[in-house]
Amino acid sequence: MSRAITTERVARKSHLCDGPCGMTIRPGDTYLEHRMPPNRTLGNNTTLVKHECLHCAGRQARRQDQALEHFATPLFDVDQPA
Repeated sequence: MSRAITTERVARKSHLCDGPCGMTIRPGDTYLEHRMPPNRTLGNNTTLVKHECLHCAGRQARRQDQALEHFATPLFDVDQPA
């Protein structure tokens, strides 16, 4: 089973936040990059890449400096077949 890989990065160019805010991540801002390798369950044949600002990551309990809580929301939703 493929697992998402999350890396904290500093932006060299502008990105749109794929989190709930949808704001622009500007050069010099720290953000999280989530990569999901090809996954048949998700239906992707290529690697999916999502960018998330630290504000959204904090609200969703995905920051590396936070303890994982039971209410943490996954960025990639995987629906298991029935």
